[in-house]
Amino acid sequence: HEEHIELAPDTYVGSIESEATRRYVYVDPSEEEPEGKIELRDIKIVPALYKIFDEVLVNAADHWQRLNSEKDVKHLLTEIHVNFNEKTNEIVVENDGEGIDIEFMKDHNMYPPTLIFGHLLTGTNYDKTQEKTWGGKNGYGAKLANIFSTEFKVETIDSKRGLKFTQTFKNNMKIKEEPVIVSCKSKPMTKISFKPDLSKFGLTKLDEDHLSLFKLRVYDMAAWTDKKVSIFLNNNKIAINSFERYTDLYLGGKDETPRIYQKINDRWEVVVTYSNDDTFQQVSLVNGINTCRGGKHVDYIADQIKDSFITMIQKKKKLDIKGPIIKNQLFVFVKAIIVNPCF
Repeated sequence: HEEHIELAPDTYVGSIESEATRRYVYVDPSEEEPEGKIELRDIKIVPALYKIFDEVLVNAADHWQRLNSEKDVKHLLTEIHVNFNEKTNEIVVENDGEGIDIEFMKDHNMYPPTLIFGHLLTGTNYDKTQEKTWGGKNGYGAKLANIFSTEFKVETIDSKRGLKFTQTFKNNMKIKEEPVIVSCKSKPMTKISFKPDLSKFGLTKLDEDHLSLFKLRVYDMAAWTDKKVSIFLNNNKIAINSFERYTDLYLGGKDETPRIYQKINDRWEVVVTYSNDDTFQQVSLVNGINTCRGGKHVDYIADQIKDSFITMIQKKKKLDIKGPIIKNQLFVFVKAIIVNPCF
């Protein structure tokens, strides 16, 4: 199965060829933009490389969501750290939520972290009767990052048992070193460190186009999680801690671009402004995933706004105006928690 994933990556992670695309990316801070900004740029990226990074990042966001939904959790997730080492091409994603149980499973003849990160189709998201509001759903997850990495290391602290587990995988998950388990009195955490196998993606380093897209996803997490969670990028705490503030990175201040914000309920937040190029624009986050192509969840919001405008214009101006003309003037931001979504 691992070999099939390597030989047919499109099925699992997307194309391993570089593609020209127009995407929103994060631009580092400057004197004019001390918090940085997010803007639409023409970039070249390898979809598969973006996918494996996103799988690891979404794992951390899913962990936050799960812990919040469970009862009697001693250590909720309060921090996510993401670091990029441009010299070694290593990516590190760490969270401080409850660690993974370090208890040997006789049925599987291994510890849970080995099963979770080193064996395919071992996810827990298959039960269709369970209401799930997180991103992972197919049993591959971070294991795909492992298969497309020269080195992939898992570290987790089980504070209930006072143990720390470390295991390193190498050579696209073909080499599985024996786990190292030691006594540990520290607080729980789970840390994934990996070096993407850049040769498989036709790259020699993590270039600026990929890093700017990866950084955008870290800022997405700052918008996605609540104010109790701190997100760190390259050891710097991100000041953005709400979806409304997140949209400022796209639009500037309210004096620059008027907009309407509404928190409809605990599962839906919407920001609406105008498009400046007569083309409908959207940015949307669903269950922690950036749905860059939009979808029915975005249409659901945009169509209501469009229909209300048409009704108002017909009533006040006695004009008939077609829906697409209205919709093409809109720029809509949507943050939605959706039960068991289909992607």
